[in-house]
Amino acid sequence: MGSALSTGVAAAVQAADNAELNEVLAGLTEESKIRLRTALNDPPKTKTAKLRIKSAKAHFHAPSAVGGAPKPEWMAKIDEVAKQFADGLCSGGRNDSLICLFAEDAVWCDPVGGPPPYTGIEALKGRIEKLPPMDSAEVKEVFYSMSPKFFLLKTEVTMTGKPPIIVLDWVEANDEMKFVRVESHFHPPSAFGAPRPGWMEHCDELAKAFGDGLFRKEGGQQLIDLFTADGSWSDPVPSPPYVGTKALEDRIQKLPPMDSVQVKEVFYSLDPMVFLAKTEVQFTGKEPFVILDKFELTKEE
Repeated sequence: MGSALSTGVAAAVQAADNAELNEVLAGLTEESKIRLRTALNDPPKTKTAKLRIKSAKAHFHAPSAVGGAPKPEWMAKIDEVAKQFADGLCSGGRNDSLICLFAEDAVWCDPVGGPPPYTGIEALKGRIEKLPPMDSAEVKEVFYSMSPKFFLLKTEVTMTGKPPIIVLDWVEANDEMKFVRVESHFHPPSAFGAPRPGWMEHCDELAKAFGDGLFRKEGGQQLIDLFTADGSWSDPVPSPPYVGTKALEDRIQKLPPMDSVQVKEVFYSLDPMVFLAKTEVQFTGKEPFVILDKFELTKEE
């Protein structure tokens, strides 16, 4: 109460003329005058919201990426579907080349943070009909998880009359490898030449801080500080997430020693609270491999 009173009086003093100032000072006790001097010399700082990780999802296939095991056969099927998706985009979905990849009740967020998701076959057909004409669509990378049902496609798309852009699609598939959910990540304004919004720098900083935390570990506090108290980390997808500070601390303590961690690329969306980062990690004594992390953020005071 006293601190709030001193702050209010300090504001009044700063705005007052001499007569008003004498009146304000005359009505203060010695204790309040001390608080006033403190408030004037060290005014309270405005609280700013801090971005923290609400959810992190790590996509990689540990046996083949780290353990040296042969790639499972389902990866070749994902590669095939990835090419079909890119070809379908480029053709504008001609001859049902795109809609045939989706399940009946599928959802497509295009782009994430943009219009409401397109849900169901009829809505998806409507979306596909409005795709802009494209000169090319080429899959550049496929990022796998521990399950054939979750993967990501990095595709270079060239719309007619436009420079090429990168779209990162997060895909959930069913047992028949039909798309159940697709989330397309790109930021159309900046992708086509508008200045980058300032929040992208925060995404870049968070991606680097996460990588540094993985590498240095040092008790895990640097990583823990990036998460909310009830934050979750699926490592790797689709294993059950570690939820809450205690579970995250336990997971971090079990991280293997690393020789290097380097963020290679950050992917944005229209939602400043959702981004992804491609990171190259090298465990001690192992070959480097790539992890694709998907982050969902929240603001905390």
